[in-house]
Formats: sequence, structure tokens, C-alpha cells
Amino acid sequence: MNQIPVFEESFLQPMTSVINSDYWGTVMKTYEEKKFRESFYAVLDYIQEGLSSKALDEGKTRYSFPHGSIVVNLEIRDEHLYIDAPFLRIPAKYLLPLMRQVAELNFGTLVLAQIRLEENDIYFRYDAPLELCEPYKLYRVIEEICIQADSNDDAFIDKFVAQRFAEPHIERFSNEQIEMAWEKFQAYLQEALQYDDYYIQKRWESFGWDAYYLAFTRIDYFMRPQGVLKTELEKAVKDLNSSTPFNEKILRGRKAAEKLLKLEKEKFAESMYHSKQFISEKPTFDVAGLQNYLSKSHNTAKGEMEKRDHVGGFAHDAHRVVWADVLLHHPPNQPPNGNRCPPGSLGQGMEPRRPDPLGALRKNYGPKPERRQSLRHPRYLNPAKPKENGRYSKNYSLRGQDWHGFRLRKWVFLKTTGHCRNQ
Repeated sequence: MNQIPVFEESFLQPMTSVINSDYWGTVMKTYEEKKFRESFYAVLDYIQEGLSSKALDEGKTRYSFPHGSIVVNLEIRDEHLYIDAPFLRIPAKYLLPLMRQVAELNFGTLVLAQIRLEENDIYFRYDAPLELCEPYKLYRVIEEICIQADSNDDAFIDKFVAQRFAEPHIERFSNEQIEMAWEKFQAYLQEALQYDDYYIQKRWESFGWDAYYLAFTRIDYFMRPQGVLKTELEKAVKDLNSSTPFNEKILRGRKAAEKLLKLEKEKFAESMYHSKQFISEKPTFDVAGLQNYLSKSHNTAKGEMEKRDHVGGFAHDAHRVVWADVLLHHPPNQPPNGNRCPPGSLGQGMEPRRPDPLGALRKNYGPKPERRQSLRHPRYLNPAKPKENGRYSKNYSLRGQDWHGFRLRKWVFLKTTGHCRNQ
């Protein structure tokens, strides 16, 4: 435990984005000139060069693109865009519990698209006039449908025996690759638990967060899992980056690691495959942008190394590197020049909400929460009351004539905030 985790290069081919980043200026210019149909075609060509030429009809009004286990259909009718993606067939026995999960997606995760029920089938749907299909919005709708459908289909099939409309376009790993991935999967999780125990003994509990985060992201980088395992990893990372108390996040990380260790090898093998993608999972970036992104954290890590805080220095650098390579979450689109980045490209502020590695020792708990104003606060007292040296008089009393005004203001305050009981 006195040595840092060893970096191991993935046995898979590097992922490359097919997004045509240089074309985004043309996309926005076309939309601003109110050429809405041409703007729609331009968004497709931005996603992948020449994609707008792959229409199903001569009028270029119907398109169909596979993404993982779904097929995204786009159609223009009467200058109105319709996006449709058949998702799953639901057995009548499990219709109610699965629709509860669908309701959570519709009211929580999904922003623009919605999941609709037709008989016992569910679809991702979105429609809008072409003039309202602003390029950023259109890209995000397509991305939302692809990512959410690909993230939830295997979980719904596993829990509710749902059925796909069509077989996914996938290529499974070889037996040798599955065996190698299984060994690393077990090793990374066990190593994270051992590091957490070691940090607890040293009273460096806050570094447990780093141990679990690095384990989950190393798994994603090394074997790039799909299906149920991918969903579980994304949930684990989301819990680590949530706003829950810090100790609770570490506890959730430990529970997630222990749960993943209990995963059967057959279930693990089901998540080992490549799938055909319509929307790129990883944003694009150039070498200069990546160097600029890594420089700030590297300078911080160098400073911690000089102070002989080797664990903190490693955590800073390792975090930055795995985040730049793995990118489980899409970054905010805010480039250095203040203009909006094209969707799917690398912007600033992409790092996760990583806590201070020495937070437990420095007692750096962040800003104190604001206190609720007391009813005796000057805001609720008589504004006409004179002040002494800029403050209300210490002898100021709520008795007598002003007491009735105070009671009235108190009643109004409680009534407006919903704390007043009907009497």
C-alpha cells in the first residue's frame, strides 16, 4: 500500500470521435440565416461528415441511424421534425413497475425528449417545428435519446424481462479478452478496498474517495464495458460526485465496489462488447487544449510533491488524466474565449467535483450555510425606529405600542412562508 496504483494501457483500440468540429460555424450560420431545413442537414453533417446524404428517400426527409440497441428515426413532414426511437416491448406482467421507472426518467433525467407508451411498447419521442430546432437543442435531443436508451435498456431487460425491437449492432469480445478484462476488473476493485482500509488506518479517510473513483474509471478505460455493468459504473461515479455528505459518498463507493465484486462472470461477459454508435460518447479535443487542461492540476500536484504530500500529488494528477481520457460525463460547453463550444467538444470546467484530498485533516468543510433570519431581525422590526451608531438600540423593546405591529409582521411572515397554522 506504499505504492501508487500502476497505470495499465487498455487492450482495446483507442476511441476516435467522428464529429466534424470545424463544421459547426456553418451549422450556426445556416440557422441564423433562417434556412431551417438546411440547418437540420448541417447538424447531421456535423455529427458525421456526409451523414445528410444517407437519406432513405430522394426528398431527404427520412433518416434512420442505429445506436447501440436502438434505431433513431428522423423524419420531416410539413416543415416539422419528428424524432422516434423504438425502445422496448414490455410484458403485461411487469408493465406497472417498469412504467414507474419510465416516469422517473421522464420527470427527472430527460429534458426535451420523452418516453411514450403505445399498447405494451415504449418509444423515445420528440417533435418540433424546424424553425424551433436550434442546432444546440437539436444535437442535445438526439444525444439525450441515444445515451439514455443505451444506458437503460439492459437494466430494464434484466429487471423486467423486457424485449428489444431488434437485435443490437454489437461485436462481442473474444474469450481471451473477456478473461483478461475479468482479471483486471477483480484486481482494480480489490485494490480500491485495500487502499481504503489502509487510508482509514492512517487516518487519511478522505483519500478513500480517490481510491474508489480511480478504480471505477480505470475499469471504464481498460475494458470499456457496456450494458448493465456500464450503468452500474456510471451510477457509482455519479454517487461519488453527488452533493451528499463526504463520508456518505465514500461509504457509497465502498458499497458499489463490494456489489460489483459479487457480479458473476457470466453476467460480466454479457457487458463485454462493442456497439455501433450514432452519437460519439467522447468529446473531441486537440493537443493544445488537453495540455492547457492538464497544466493547472499538474502545477498543483508539483506543489504538493514539494511538500512531500505524495498521495495528494498523485491524486491530483491521476484524477486529471483519467478524467481527460475516460470522460464519463460530458463537460460544460464553455471555451476560453467565452463563446459556446460546439456540442460534443471539449470545454473548460470539465473536471468532477473532487473534494480536497486533505479535507479531513484541514477541516475544510466549505462555506458555512446561511442562517435563517430571526423574527427579531431588524428586517421585521419597526423601520422607523432610530438607530444608535448604525445599530438598533440595545434598549429597544417589543412591548407596548410596537408589540401589535410585531405580531402582525410575524403573522404575515409565517403566513407567506407556509408555517402559519389555521386557527
